[in-house]
Amino acid sequence: MKIMKVSFVYLEYIKKIYDSKEYLSDKSYMDQWNALLYDRCGWSDSWQHALSKIGYEVHEVIANVKSLQYAWARDHGFIPRDQHWFQEILEWQIQHESPDILFMFDCVSYDPKWVASLKNICRTLKLIIVWCGTPYRSTNILSSYDLVLSCSPEMVYNIRKSGTTAEYLPHAFDPRILPQLSLSQKKYAISFAGSLLRDVPFHREREEILEKLNEARNVDIFSPSYSIQTSALQRCIRSGLFTSAHILKKIGIPTSYIYKIPHVSRGLDFQWGRFDPVSPKLEGKMHPAVYGLDMFQVLADSNIAFNHNSNEVSEKYATNIRMFEATGVGTCLLTDWKEHISDFFEPDKEIVTYRSAEECVEKAKWLLDNPEDRERIAKAGQEKTLREHTFEKRAERFDIIVKNELKQHEAK
Repeated sequence: MKIMKVSFVYLEYIKKIYDSKEYLSDKSYMDQWNALLYDRCGWSDSWQHALSKIGYEVHEVIANVKSLQYAWARDHGFIPRDQHWFQEILEWQIQHESPDILFMFDCVSYDPKWVASLKNICRTLKLIIVWCGTPYRSTNILSSYDLVLSCSPEMVYNIRKSGTTAEYLPHAFDPRILPQLSLSQKKYAISFAGSLLRDVPFHREREEILEKLNEARNVDIFSPSYSIQTSALQRCIRSGLFTSAHILKKIGIPTSYIYKIPHVSRGLDFQWGRFDPVSPKLEGKMHPAVYGLDMFQVLADSNIAFNHNSNEVSEKYATNIRMFEATGVGTCLLTDWKEHISDFFEPDKEIVTYRSAEECVEKAKWLLDNPEDRERIAKAGQEKTLREHTFEKRAERFDIIVKNELKQHEAK
């Protein structure tokens, strides 16, 4: 069975990797594609590798990397309209590959009407699947998919209530990352890799815990919010550019035209228009965001990886991917307690959990002061992840879900 997996990666990551690799944008499609996958871009080829072992043929597409997609189009004699390249090239790729299943990893960037039309455009398509791991504006954006997969049981429940088929599938770790890392030393006492957005309630809670942690022990924060540490004037300018660009977009000006407007075009790339800096108590602890291999290396270089799950995604379940990334590279995970976290790890034996900022600080101190116990927990957590939480394990569950869904579609 043939699957086309359609991935998305952060715009900041795209810029960073293309800036760091000279002339990458001028290279062939396969050279660019291999560079991105080697760097563990997004989910890289983890699903491809795992699913191929159980009989699937998987073709990977990273849909929002413009130079990569244009290279594919050139190789196949296709000239897209610039303002519509994003959708047109992907549509052409779907027709060219003729997959049985489309597995998409972004539920907000595509017009639901376009998604609904794909089975008419590509007659081989039997199933269109989408991953949904973050809060969405409305279940209407999911209605055109045959199946929604989510790491959040609450999301699965709500999506099903809206009339769309949904199934639970947790995140995973790819052990093939380990040989690509240096595992010889620890540079950071406590690290956190993720966002700190001051207009999101649970992010404020995350920031407050990090403040208390940093008062007790040294914390290093690798975050997109690093770029927000600018002067008030700079933040005002960025906010104005963001507003201008998105007003133009809202009234129907094509994105390709907006990108041609000096200065205003920069507003399209700012993150959600959120410009409030993090707490002054954390300013000296901020580092630029890390992605791909750089992110895994930061986790591997840490004695403790701090984690804080999103209550917007799930109030009862631990859902985020950082649990498996941190434990997978052999680092001790310090994460917030959730009612069902023991579904994945045994608290205080394979990971360490906290229920309050005070308990988080207390346990972080204990872990740093007791390195043998910390390493014992880290090793147990890694063993659990490598045994039970790999992409190969998730692929087995994916296979069951897909085959059941295909049977139901064939019976209709």
